[in-house]
Amino acid sequence: MACDEMTAQGLKAAGQRLTPIRLSVLGALRHARRHMTPAEVIDQAMQAYPHVTPSTVYRALSTLRDVGLIKETRRGGDTQYEWLEEPHHHLTCRSCHDEVSVPHASFASAERKIEADSGYRIDLSHVSLTGLCPECLAESGEK
Repeated sequence: MACDEMTAQGLKAAGQRLTPIRLSVLGALRHARRHMTPAEVIDQAMQAYPHVTPSTVYRALSTLRDVGLIKETRRGGDTQYEWLEEPHHHLTCRSCHDEVSVPHASFASAERKIEADSGYRIDLSHVSLTGLCPECLAESGEK
């Protein structure tokens, strides 16, 4: 199945209309395979639809987030969006800013332990940890 067809199916399954802007926003996020700022999404949408307004793209982002097709995160104080395929988290190097994804399953035992210890029902929908990547760690001489 083509990527655009899968994107359209996601919108339909969420009970949403297939508007060109929503398809454009979803397509941009799906193909980026990384987090995108609202400005980047707007730029992508404007390449396909030069007369689209930023407010239309923001409404599309909000709708797509609310129905669970994309994920909104705050990273370093900035709002960013990403295509939501598999739940995952991030490790970011504080030196070179390289980033790797970590499957949600890696946090399952920690999630259970934290809940058992604290009594909280926690939401691990997005975790971002910082540290040093193997290359920067080797360069720093830290152990």
